Amino acid sequence: MFLSLGWSFLLVAFAAPQQAIVRPIHAERGIDISARVETMQGEVIFSHLGDVPRVLASNNKLLTMAAVVLGLPSNYRWQTCARLEGNSLRVFGNGDPSLRVLPDRNPPDEFATLLASRLLSASHPKLDSLIIDARAFISGRPPLWPSDQRYRPYCAPPSAMALEGSCISITPVSGKLTMSPDCGIRIKRKNKKGFWAGWISPDREVSVTWDGKAKGILQLAVDDPARVFGEWLLRALRRRGVAIAELRFAAQDDPDPWATETKTLLRFASAWDLADAVKVANRDSDNTLTETLLLTLAREKTGVGSLEAGLAEVHRQLSALGISPDAFSQADGSGMSRSSTPAVNVCAPSPLGRLLREMGEQDEAALFFDSLPVGGQEGHLRKILKDDVFQPGRVRAKTGWITGASSLSGFMLAPDDETVLLFSIVVNYQKDHTARTNNKRFRKMQEDVLKEVMEKWTTR
Repeated sequence: MFLSLGWSFLLVAFAAPQQAIVRPIHAERGIDISARVETMQGEVIFSHLGDVPRVLASNNKLLTMAAVVLGLPSNYRWQTCARLEGNSLRVFGNGDPSLRVLPDRNPPDEFATLLASRLLSASHPKLDSLIIDARAFISGRPPLWPSDQRYRPYCAPPSAMALEGSCISITPVSGKLTMSPDCGIRIKRKNKKGFWAGWISPDREVSVTWDGKAKGILQLAVDDPARVFGEWLLRALRRRGVAIAELRFAAQDDPDPWATETKTLLRFASAWDLADAVKVANRDSDNTLTETLLLTLAREKTGVGSLEAGLAEVHRQLSALGISPDAFSQADGSGMSRSSTPAVNVCAPSPLGRLLREMGEQDEAALFFDSLPVGGQEGHLRKILKDDVFQPGRVRAKTGWITGASSLSGFMLAPDDETVLLFSIVVNYQKDHTARTNNKRFRKMQEDVLKEVMEKWTTR
């Protein structure tokens, strides 16, 4: 919406109310704030230490997504492929994030059904082995992700071969516990009040406490998404009439299947294109999907699907926009990494605002802008920015929150329906487990600053 409107660039001098909101909180022990609101032309409306870098949390995704949409075509689609090698079947992929049950499709089931049909048509109802090849990515969780949260869905590792975002789901159905995907993981039930799960043996056995009454869905991240994918596909093909003796995994010295000129039995295209994936990643603040996009960017641009190559490519893409490599630091694509010495995933509101401004001038502006949730309506913005002054749909922004950091950055359409504003408000804090450092308080402060800007605009 904003990008199609004419822009006026008027410097409005009314920062005092915003300072009155920010400064008292910043003055508290263990709380630091950097904030900046400006026009698309770079005229500053409000700034509080806007040049001081802070830990971004999931606002780090803005840096990553900018590089991704600049570096890859909007219609890019991942592929999951299958190839016969003698009497073995090699299945290899490059990170399709849509291999999950979607509201209108079931891509994993479609893939298994189509693959079984091709095998049976090719007179291969019996195979010696199924080989899973996930070497397109150097996978695994980024090293600075919190180890004590590794099995939370938001800490699931990216992989070139993964189902359901590298997670399993446990759901009560008709008095029984069911698991998706069906990958042979054992469930050990404890008949006690409540409903929660934890790993007994990662990717092998899970303990579920359930009294037979509680409802809902439990999710756990897996350690080895490619193994879970292989166990699921083995069972899926067997159910469809293809006999397979064993499951194997590609050796490091196997030929690269992507470079091998042999007939491919099946090329299964992702249900999502790049625009779809970026939208989901930003709307849901999906860490695993963001890391997948970063690894995809790395592989397509450098031939190496590694975290290091991805971060280097982000620097390269943003440098071309005029964003200095010294203006930000990243330890991952998503913002989940934690470190105090040195701080990681750091950027100041000023260069972040420049990034937003420069992205508005690119051919890919619409894709980037449309991926950001609408204030009061979508994603993590559903419960904030609901005041009439922000409606209808005047704010497109990205939230961020990890323990110690709360951020909100994006675009805002002023009440004149012409002026587009850029904003970034980042709080870094030392958690003291009171309401003083509760993220709800920081969200209210961020919202109050933006509300003051909008209300003052109408009386300028």
